[in-house]
Formats: sequence, structure tokens, C-alpha cells
Amino acid sequence: MSEFAVHVVRASDEAQLTCFTGVRYGGSKHGLGLKANGITGWSRRRMRHDSTPRPFQHGTRVGRRLRDGQKITLEAIAQEASQYDFDRLAETVLGFLAGGEACRIIVDKPGEESRWVDAVLDEVDVTPLHYKPRGDVLMSFVAPDAVRYGTERRVSIPVGGTVDLENRGTLAAWPQMYVTAAASTPNGYAVRLFTDTNPDLGYWRVQKSLSSPHLLDFKKAQVRVGGNPLWEATYGSSGPFQIPPGLTKMRLEYPGVGSASAVITYADSY
Repeated sequence: MSEFAVHVVRASDEAQLTCFTGVRYGGSKHGLGLKANGITGWSRRRMRHDSTPRPFQHGTRVGRRLRDGQKITLEAIAQEASQYDFDRLAETVLGFLAGGEACRIIVDKPGEESRWVDAVLDEVDVTPLHYKPRGDVLMSFVAPDAVRYGTERRVSIPVGGTVDLENRGTLAAWPQMYVTAAASTPNGYAVRLFTDTNPDLGYWRVQKSLSSPHLLDFKKAQVRVGGNPLWEATYGSSGPFQIPPGLTKMRLEYPGVGSASAVITYADSY
């Protein structure tokens, strides 16, 4: 079995719990060692759809098929040098996400790009062996998003300029853009996404005059100022504003006076 690690990172304080494969991964034989085939659900993709029986005909009408969320399970062996250290490790595992906090599961393979999903804990159990400082660990998670993510990218966009965006994943990525207005933009501004073969891949028009920093969340179709949605601030294209796999171009357009700087963030999606 190739050596790799699975990190569970708590969202509230970025504390980390690591399960590893291979005796020497991470430099120690003690800790949480993943069992053979100890991570399940990571690559499974269940599809859901609406279906309607065909009236007066054989068969079924099948609508668009979409991915369901993921159920991810980790099975590991907890082992320490002493019973005292094992008891502390067991308490750490049981209490790590006891408050219901969100977490990020990161699969880290040497020489490969890491993959991650955001999740919540669904079940946790530690079963000690009693005759040695060792026990079985089960941690089960629910990842509401059906997408695995890779490298997170940040690209600065100059005023009135065009930049290249690259998504090395296999699925379209949802971006966010943080805009810092250096001066008021009384006529608003626009963001256009396009390729050499598709000039209208995505379009957002911010209609309001904004002189304070704000966030464009393309997945939720929101403009947020200080974390609060600014309603009726935009209108956009008929399709989703997503960065497809491969190379794409984005242009920041200003229909009138004013200036701003912007940074767009997104992650390779799989």
C-alpha cells in the first residue's frame, strides 16, 4: 500500500488530526495508522435524478443527473507507547469535533497534488484492546459538496484588464472575487468570462455605486459587503458563472469613471 496521510483540519482553529499509512509516514510508528482500505467513500460518486414514468409507453423519462453529497469513512489503528498516551489520544479523537464544528478533510500523497473537501463529523468511535495501548478508530463524515478540490488559486486583475485563468481539474470551478474600490464607481462595473471560442461564457454586471471593499460570490449569486448580502446589486448571464477545466480569460470592464483592484480566488475542481 502506498504511503499517504489524511488530515482532518478543524475549521474553528485549524487544529489538525492526522491518519497515516506506512509505519514511518510522519516519522513515527505511533499515532493513528490507517488500516488497509481504511478510507472509503472518497472516490465514490452517487448520482441522483428525477424520473417520471412514460404515459402509455414502456420506460421512464430521466431528468438531469447530479452528484449527491459524499459519505467518507476513516478506519484506523490508534497505537501509543504507553496506556497513558493511548488514553490521551483516544480522548483527543473523541473530542476533536465534539462541538459539531465544520472541518476540512485533506488527502496528502507525496509527489501529488493534495485533494480536499469540507465536511462535518457524523460518527466517531474508539474501541480499545485493553491488553496493550492500542485500539480501533472509526470516524465517519458527511461532505455536503459533491466536488473534491485541489490547488487554491489567487489571481489579481488589473483595472480594465484581462487575465488568464487555469483550472487543472475535471469539473468547472466556482470563483469568488474580492474587489477593493479605490474610488467610487458610479456606473458600476462588469466581469466577463470568455474563451477564444466562446465570447459569452459568463457575464456579471454590478449595477450599484460601491466605494467600499466587497465580495462577489458567483456560486450564491451575491454581492456581499462586510459579510452581508447587497440585494439587487447585479444581473448576470443565463448560465452559471463558472471557470471550466482548462484555460479561460476574465476581463474587468468599467463602463464609466472610477477605479478598483480585484483578486479572484478559486480551486481546481474534480
